[in-house]
Amino acid sequence: MRIMGLLLGLTLWASSVQAGRIELSPLVFLDGNKLLRLCEEQHLRDEGACYGAALALHDALYSEGHVCSPDGLAPAQARDVLVNALKAHPEDRHYTAYSLAKRAFQEAWPCP
Repeated sequence: MRIMGLLLGLTLWASSVQAGRIELSPLVFLDGNKLLRLCEEQHLRDEGACYGAALALHDALYSEGHVCSPDGLAPAQARDVLVNALKAHPEDRHYTAYSLAKRAFQEAWPCP
């Protein structure tokens, strides 16, 4: 299930990149500013890309042992935690989406 979500999100995200919706920095592939803009867009493709990015970041951090989220975590929960953290800390949105997601998810679901 997680793999399917990841593949769907990355496919949609790649489509939006190809369509020119996201400006890619040569130094940072996806930072907090770009991720929040993506998540706030009203286009279905961008919404799917936002969910896919949130799930991919969560799954990477989970598999690396950085977060201990509960069983049955809904995709909307991961997205909401990440978006809320991005909105709560605008001063940090120039950092990579990975590092911002790590902080957000560790605060929400710390490991014992």
